[in-house]
Amino acid sequence: MIEYRQAALLRIALANSVGFSASTAVPIWLGSVGAHFGYPSWGAGAVAMGQLACAALLNAATPWLFPGAHLKKLAFVAAAVALLGNGLAWLGSSSVFIAGCLLCGAAFGVLLNVTNRLVAGSSAPQRGYAVVQLVEVLFCIGFFLGVPPIVERFGSFSVFAALAALCAGVFLLLAGVPVSAPGGSEVDAPVSIEGRVVKLKPGGPPPNTGAAVLSLCATVLLFAGQSSVNASLVSIGATVGLNVVWVGRVISLGLLASLCGAIFARGLGERAGLLRPLLAGAGVLGSAMLVVTLGRGAAAFIGGAVVLFMGIVFVVPYIYALLAGLDKAGRWASIGPAFVLTGWALGPGIAGVVIRGVDFTTLGYVALACVAVAMTLFLCARRLRSRVEPASAAEANYEARSDEPARARQSAHL
Repeated sequence: MIEYRQAALLRIALANSVGFSASTAVPIWLGSVGAHFGYPSWGAGAVAMGQLACAALLNAATPWLFPGAHLKKLAFVAAAVALLGNGLAWLGSSSVFIAGCLLCGAAFGVLLNVTNRLVAGSSAPQRGYAVVQLVEVLFCIGFFLGVPPIVERFGSFSVFAALAALCAGVFLLLAGVPVSAPGGSEVDAPVSIEGRVVKLKPGGPPPNTGAAVLSLCATVLLFAGQSSVNASLVSIGATVGLNVVWVGRVISLGLLASLCGAIFARGLGERAGLLRPLLAGAGVLGSAMLVVTLGRGAAAFIGGAVVLFMGIVFVVPYIYALLAGLDKAGRWASIGPAFVLTGWALGPGIAGVVIRGVDFTTLGYVALACVAVAMTLFLCARRLRSRVEPASAAEANYEARSDEPARARQSAHL
């Protein structure tokens, strides 16, 4: 593990925000670019979904596609490919635009894997991920304040020029960040188990596979529930007398308030453990979903929406910290964004099915059920990990002791 200075951690967090910028930029170009190319109403949405799907797939596949790659070099290659993809999307025809978007999405998926693995390998991953969430919110606010004026002056395609410039910035951001080891080599920093120093070898299959699968499925469910309500905010706001302008203001207020969630998670750290804050935050998140969807008035909607943004930003660092604890090499945490993106993609579909068949109140209960099942899976994963780890520790201790005669012979020979 490596202890990053605050400046290095901020650089990694900014590079991570650039990795998420494909999804951040979608609302800006979705309608206008589709109309420019003459796509049908669903065409531009299909391109956006394809881009996010490529990001999710490559994010999940990176540890297996590039098992021995040096993390910083891999990040530089990903940034270069993303820059190329955005350049194609900016300058190309319809088919080249689609290819550029898909290429950019795939590269961003790799970049997200690297940045999350770097944070997961730090000495305090929960606090690191809290900083990542804080920076990501600030990045989104700055993006939506800075990019729309550029688009208004230079046209819709200029958003891809802005994204290309951000990709170029990744080289400067990560240039001075220390990396302890290549992604698939032996980690330099040893771990002490029962007084024995044991080196971790992350080149093989990641440990705690069962607990990780449960945790990743829980991540999908949690973000699917949150996204189903978040995607319906404009429609729900209309039922309580708020037009789209007011809902936009509420979302902006929620983004600002979510900074408090990230700051609170950063300050609390792991003093209360990882699971208890996650459960408490999920409880607040589920309650906010119900308040938003019950339709009890504009004040309740605004308050619930603000708490909704605060709650999801608070719980994310604890989810990633739990994943980081399952594998010291950070491979489970590194593929977390793929499952976050999957949850985001499923949410609007869940909302469309439920709202079409029933109403917003039922949507709130469905979203709450998603959160409740997710928390149950996290509890099961924690219990499964506690059963596996004692055996793993004993095995590592045995291996360390079995190496003692060889080390004694080597010392005697010297």
